[in-house]
Amino acid sequence: GLDLLEKIPPAQGDVLCGYMAYRAALITRYAHFDNEEALTLIRRGKELTGREWTRIGNGEAKHAGGLKDVEELYRATLDDLQRFELDILINSGDHVEEAIAKLKAAVEESPDEYILLVAYASMLERVDINQAIAQYEKAITLSESEQMAHYNLAAIYVNQAVEISDKANGTDDISEAQ
Repeated sequence: GLDLLEKIPPAQGDVLCGYMAYRAALITRYAHFDNEEALTLIRRGKELTGREWTRIGNGEAKHAGGLKDVEELYRATLDDLQRFELDILINSGDHVEEAIAKLKAAVEESPDEYILLVAYASMLERVDINQAIAQYEKAITLSESEQMAHYNLAAIYVNQAVEISDKANGTDDISEAQ
């Protein structure tokens, strides 16, 4: 599949070939439980999609339909690959810093996307609780009716209250408990 596409590109540029990598990554992640190999496949798919887009843009390959339609397909393919990559990074636990960096970039690109803000805040909880709180608050201002940011923010505050309570209950010195 991918090896052949990388060695022998199709006669016509095809930005949808990135979905071969996407499918291979899905199988690798969910059937073989190998997140690292799935990430490798996704990244190969992103490179392959970029190569095909360059071929189309340089006129090396003829394409059906207008360039604008092909560009939409290119962006959709890359978006799907990037979101799958983010999903693996977020859920694997082995790539916290990389996931935070990619989520930060995604939030900067789409600052009004509620789910991205919540995902970013959730990852930030692992390294900087105050930044996480700020991101949850931003998400709440975007969509007050969505409950996930409210719930996660409340959980942070409850956990902080429990820590303070435990500390206060563990001492007889009032000044230490404050």
